[in-house]
Amino acid sequence: MYVKQEFSLLFFLRTVRTDKKTGKAPLYYQLKIDGASLNRAVKGIALRPGDWDNVAKLVTAKEPKHQAFNKKISNLRTDLERHFDLIQAKSEIATPQMVLKAYETPLMKDKRKLEKQKNFALSQQVDDFITRFLQFSNKWETAHKNGRTPYPAQKALLEEKQRQLKEESEILIKNANLIFDDKEWEKTVMLGIDELLIQFLQIVLGGERAASTLEKMWGRKNRYVEFLRYRYNVDDIPMHQVEFKLAQQLLTYNISQFKMKENSAMKYVQLLKEVFSRSVSIGWQQSNVLAAFTCHYNDTDAEWLSMDDMIRLKGHVFSRDELNRIRDLYVFASFTGYSYVELSNATQEDYRTGVDGKVWISKDRQKTGSDETLPLLPVALEILEKYKDDPKCRRKKTLLPIPTNAAYNRCLKEIGDEMGFKIKLTTHTARYFFANAVADDNGLELRITAQLMGHKSLRTTQHYVKKNKRLLAANMQNVEDKLYGKDGALEVKVPQNSSEAKVITLRIVR
Repeated sequence: MYVKQEFSLLFFLRTVRTDKKTGKAPLYYQLKIDGASLNRAVKGIALRPGDWDNVAKLVTAKEPKHQAFNKKISNLRTDLERHFDLIQAKSEIATPQMVLKAYETPLMKDKRKLEKQKNFALSQQVDDFITRFLQFSNKWETAHKNGRTPYPAQKALLEEKQRQLKEESEILIKNANLIFDDKEWEKTVMLGIDELLIQFLQIVLGGERAASTLEKMWGRKNRYVEFLRYRYNVDDIPMHQVEFKLAQQLLTYNISQFKMKENSAMKYVQLLKEVFSRSVSIGWQQSNVLAAFTCHYNDTDAEWLSMDDMIRLKGHVFSRDELNRIRDLYVFASFTGYSYVELSNATQEDYRTGVDGKVWISKDRQKTGSDETLPLLPVALEILEKYKDDPKCRRKKTLLPIPTNAAYNRCLKEIGDEMGFKIKLTTHTARYFFANAVADDNGLELRITAQLMGHKSLRTTQHYVKKNKRLLAANMQNVEDKLYGKDGALEVKVPQNSSEAKVITLRIVR
């Protein structure tokens, strides 16, 4: 059934939005069907009032682009009339909303296609810059390692490269912000990851975080692309289309496809949650669809040497000097809690005289940004004294003769095999030894242990400090001694400062 409808299209200048600098007002059109109307801007056309013929509804010849503008207006009128006719033929009744939706849909598809291309280009620029920045960071750290001063020519080259990267980063950030700040731009998962990387990159450039942390974050980026291709057959997905179940799907994907431990796989979900959390804080999304997903981490069965085994290791003489040196490094790490990076970067400048007049060692930890300062125990001082005149230490200005990480781990394996240890010797097990056998077993408060290990959060330290059965047994023995008398009777003791202090003896009848 054909229904006759009144269709009209009126073009006009919206003078209330006149640009004060240019004096131009945007051109609008009003689409009216049977009295119902909608107003829209004609994109790309802004005119001075004298350049618009309000009777003929055309741009005058005073405007240099009048021919192109008039053609655009004519095409717009033709397209809207065509969509009106098509909707009437299909639905019998047409509304302004239906006509505009039909007209704008192909335009939106073209816009999204262009956005996708620009997102991909930005992502490649981010990857390229981070690659070159990390290469530069490695060169910079090598040149300045252990307090060394680069040669003048090398220093000049490094500083020039640093300046170039700084300028490039500002251009990258500026171009990226044009996309990030565009409210009409469809925000996607991969765009959110690039936004987080750029934000963290700025913190690294400011010297507040380590380049190695940026490298870890960036290294996870490709995994998200692989996951989206595997699960959804796409390279990217709009954030508003993401559902809660994606978090569990990502976790399962990492565990099943890459044989990852759950704790490691969970870190990918945690980073993605951070991306969505930021999307809310910067106004991309109204809510975080992944917020309800709880990232839990299983308590790992960490192991470390007993104090008896450590003493036996310290006193053992290996047939190869290399193993003896690596043994000393491991013992030093075990009584200081230092990682391989801290060991390799420790210099004479890290020495301090503590408040007790004894030797302390200080190191600003890059990972947490916290200041880790601790007094050295005699066993650690003994090892430092042993290597103070070592040629390698003098040449590299280090406190200890640190080999490469690969050589260090290889020798630790040989040492463990020769000593018959069931526990794998690593810098991580050395830190566990410090947290438990050195600190916790000897009654050190958890907050002090956290400070010595360079932890900002007590929760991190609690991850290191494990239940010690021998310590539990000793504490329960103290409880038993306080509860029971010498004759084995249970005694309830009232505090001595009570005016009516007395001991109530309970006999247990067996």
